[in-house]
Amino acid sequence: MSGVNWLPPWALDPATPHGRFRTIAGDRESPHGIGDFYGGPLLDAQLHFARGAGARLRAHPAVLAWDLGNEFSNLREPASARDAAEWSRRLTAALEESSGSR
Repeated sequence: MSGVNWLPPWALDPATPHGRFRTIAGDRESPHGIGDFYGGPLLDAQLHFARGAGARLRAHPAVLAWDLGNEFSNLREPASARDAAEWSRRLTAALEESSGSR
């Protein structure tokens, strides 16, 4: 799967080049990369999704653990280690609260 980032067009930032992996958005390649998803509206969208997924899969016997993703820095490097840690903390909290997995 490495080598391309599949992103929804609304997540792209025209001021951000795609970086080391090309971006496919919708049905075409884009020269743009993702916006800063460690905060702001893109983090809000992720939190909304995490809460919905957690609620839908609450106590499902097939869910053993939550995984926030692999190599998310391939999409965009965080501005700081603190930003990455806060991103992880907030998504984890949203999943724990909505899924009852605390």
